[in-house]
Amino acid sequence: IIALGVGLSIGTTSLIANSIGENNLENSGKIFTQSFILSIFISIFITTLGIYFSPSIISSINNDKETLELSIKYIHKKKKSMILAYLILGLILIPIFQ
Repeated sequence: IIALGVGLSIGTTSLIANSIGENNLENSGKIFTQSFILSIFISIFITTLGIYFSPSIISSINNDKETLELSIKYIHKKKKSMILAYLILGLILIPIFQ
């Protein structure tokens, strides 16, 4: 999941750098907007999959019922922040360190 965000970030950074190098600032704005919208859709999709399939994923890792219940509670409490975490990691923090 993190690799998907990193890949999108690196691709976006490269395309924007090429566009700025060509003095085509309008195109670089379009690239950023499309990347941002794609990132939102991907984060919503991955979060939805994680919420609905988390019981089966966690039960395949651990068979303890108490751990399963606590893990599912944790995931449901954190589901709103999962979308923001993906956006922050993929679009803001990674380009800063490049």
